[in-house]
Amino acid sequence: MKYISIIRGRLIYNRLVFDGNIFISLMSGFFPKIMKKNLCMAKNCDCRLCNFSNKCAYAFIFEPVMSGEKSLVVPLPDVKIPFAFKWYFGAKGCDFILTTFSGCSTFVYEIMQTLIYIGEVGLGSERMKFKVDGFESLDERLNKVTNLKFDKSLSQSVNKIDIDSVKRVANDMPSFSMKLRFISDFDLVRGKGIVSLNNLFPTLYRRLRDRLKALYVVYLDEDLPQELKGLSEKAKDVINISKNDKVLQFKGKLSHFNLLFLLGSFFNVGRQCAFGKGAYILNEG
Repeated sequence: MKYISIIRGRLIYNRLVFDGNIFISLMSGFFPKIMKKNLCMAKNCDCRLCNFSNKCAYAFIFEPVMSGEKSLVVPLPDVKIPFAFKWYFGAKGCDFILTTFSGCSTFVYEIMQTLIYIGEVGLGSERMKFKVDGFESLDERLNKVTNLKFDKSLSQSVNKIDIDSVKRVANDMPSFSMKLRFISDFDLVRGKGIVSLNNLFPTLYRRLRDRLKALYVVYLDEDLPQELKGLSEKAKDVINISKNDKVLQFKGKLSHFNLLFLLGSFFNVGRQCAFGKGAYILNEG
């Protein structure tokens, strides 16, 4: 079964010590180390050789062993992480959304446990502390939530949303216009390259395709569905009419891309996408 799970929650703090992008960068470096430190039962053992790897959240998320020892070459390593955070920073608190891909929902408790621990010890050199509260799970219809209790049953309580449900939402989206509102900075290219306005949509398409392909290959052991790939030529015909880098608006024959961009809105795009960069909301154009 191909599915996603969407969990909402809130960070509570006295003040936001860091800029949101610095918070995300610190979290991307700190989170894997803390999860391994707290959960690993054989810290000196290679995950591929560990007897506990099939039940370990850290191994599943950060060092997955692919079927047949296949390798997957991707431009940005972050795209293989099977979850993504979105953060809505405020002066005294931060609402967040965590989306997990397929079997990663099994480890929602461990992901939240790691986030809670980081909040207790403090993030970064300034030790920004926070509490985590208010867990909710979005249901199959993508429009209602279920309140969740933080305990070891959390992972079993999270609703699973079939990809077909997401597909039905995508089918109702406009066919000739699309608007992306970014809620965090995004980095689409490696190094210091700059994407021209003419190449923005094709580059976005390729990065989202890479992100979703990595999830399908690593965690489902199958290739990305044909309807989500092979669209590079069609992407060249889409016109960018945006005037800033926070709201991108496109015109053209977009029906082929609706599902990919909708799924991509759950998992973010570009560097550090798993921890919150490249997060966008898809609006009607």
